Amino acid sequence: MILCLPWPESCDIWPGDSGERRLTMIIGVGLDLVDVRDFQSEVDEKRQEWLERVFTVAEREYCSRQPDPYRHFAGTLAAKEATLKALGTGWTDQSDWQNIEVTRELEKPNLMLSGPLMEMSMRLKINQLFLSITHTRDHAAAVVVLQL
Repeated sequence: MILCLPWPESCDIWPGDSGERRLTMIIGVGLDLVDVRDFQSEVDEKRQEWLERVFTVAEREYCSRQPDPYRHFAGTLAAKEATLKALGTGWTDQSDWQNIEVTRELEKPNLMLSGPLMEMSMRLKINQLFLSITHTRDHAAAVVVLQL
């Protein structure tokens, strides 16, 4: 999805690092919502195996240190799902959950892609990925925005 109509009046044009003007466009938006209790039930059935398949070591360490680990794991899962939706692929056999990592610099969540998803983002010429995660007692949600 490209949110830029009519061309170029509705698109943002920002000066680049060298002073040239470059076009920035949002090319993908993904949103996901996870029910924390349903997530907890699924994890409790398959605990370690499931967590190791879906989350990186750093993600597991971060979420496990939180007062309510399930809520944070659910938010991280929502971020991964939202990323796939923003890329327009959904889940495929070529991608792996660990190809999307939620990192935290100064507690702010960020996304790091690897493998086929990184290659796809390079083909799409994605310049930035924006991530927001929110939690309530019962739900975790994430929004991902992809920008050229």
